[in-house]
Amino acid sequence: REDFHLEQGSEFFYQLRGNMTLPTVQRGRRQVVSIPEDHIYLLPPRIPHSPQRPDVDSLGLVVERQRRPDELDCLRFYSNFESCDAVLWERYFRCDDLGRDLVPVVEEFLASEECTTREPGENVVLNPPFQQSLDIEVPSPLHLPTLIAAHREELRRGATMSVFDRHPETEFSVSLHGNGDFIGHDGPGETMVMQVDGSSEISECGTVLGIGHVVVVPQHTTWK
Repeated sequence: REDFHLEQGSEFFYQLRGNMTLPTVQRGRRQVVSIPEDHIYLLPPRIPHSPQRPDVDSLGLVVERQRRPDELDCLRFYSNFESCDAVLWERYFRCDDLGRDLVPVVEEFLASEECTTREPGENVVLNPPFQQSLDIEVPSPLHLPTLIAAHREELRRGATMSVFDRHPETEFSVSLHGNGDFIGHDGPGETMVMQVDGSSEISECGTVLGIGHVVVVPQHTTWK
């Protein structure tokens, strides 16, 4: 695939099996991010990105926040996928379901004159509804098992630590929680809890989590 996606929210990547690459455009230059197995990556809003998973049986978890009612996404193709120096074709569209809403936009591009000629035409938006981020360079992916091992003793003593400390992305909060109790307060967003080691019980949901289990706690919910 050669399409690049832009959205106004952040994305959290966790590569569960196999490897992936994520061509991006950061500070106006194409930059390929490698996300190997067991690595996590946090992508700030409005950065063009094109997920590639060439490995057979590659599997990754991607978390996005819900779009606000007035938000649009953008699907963009560049004249040269390898350099990304000129926009060939783009479309801003309402996206409520990525699997459903992206397909007709891709089909529209494939039927376009620009797809045949590889020359930009009238489908480059001069006054877009939001601006691409041009001033952020995103920190590299983190190897989650190494991060846990480096802080295992602290986590055994019940520590909570921020994973992406001093990261330019500010929408998502990603934390590691060690042994003992943790009180989650009723924030405006949902909370996804994934068990990566041992087990836990989410009191509000009455759910016991084993390794690899996930539960989503609703927004405006205090949980333990």
